[in-house]
Amino acid sequence: MKDLLFFSETFAKMNRFHYNKGKSFAKKIGRRIMKKIDAHLHLVRDLASYKGNGRSNALGNGLVVWDSGFKTSLFPAGWGDDAFRADAARKVMEDHDVAKAVLLQGSLYGFQNYYSWQAAKAAPDRFAPAFSVDPFASEAEKIVKRHVEDLGFRALKLEVSQAGGLMGYHLPFDLAEDDRLGKILDYLSSYPGFAVAVDYGDSSQASHFQ
Repeated sequence: MKDLLFFSETFAKMNRFHYNKGKSFAKKIGRRIMKKIDAHLHLVRDLASYKGNGRSNALGNGLVVWDSGFKTSLFPAGWGDDAFRADAARKVMEDHDVAKAVLLQGSLYGFQNYYSWQAAKAAPDRFAPAFSVDPFASEAEKIVKRHVEDLGFRALKLEVSQAGGLMGYHLPFDLAEDDRLGKILDYLSSYPGFAVAVDYGDSSQASHFQ
């Protein structure tokens, strides 16, 4: 476990990308330019969302209605109707002087593991992908091994938040004690430097205290 690098994330708004600082962030230092790297970007080949509110149903222009009747926006207006693909992402990145982006996954959009891998393979200088898995899936370990051994992923995103992740549609579980998750993390520990990003939600969610 000591070889794993954990990143904890909490997000005030889970359905927004993080470009609000604008173009002025890039600063020239002598002849060098500081490049921006977005550490949290979602590519969406096709929406396949699922969370505590059920499944999402696209309404167009980034809007969705969940099975519970709750409506929300998953993309900023003009970014896409029911997808936010690599070409669109690159344009937004260029508009905001973002050199590279880390592609994270979550059930809020539906796991986009394979599409993120395809995007990173096509443009490794622009995208660095992480994959995600539901540890409660009957073949979770097989899924993990395929992504690590066959596809070459070196980062895992665990979206466990109650609002938009695993604890929204599974009973709360202990991150340190759950056997299913433990087996996955033990396997990943054999890969030195493997990164694991964890989003456990804000303090109003049960997942925050697990």
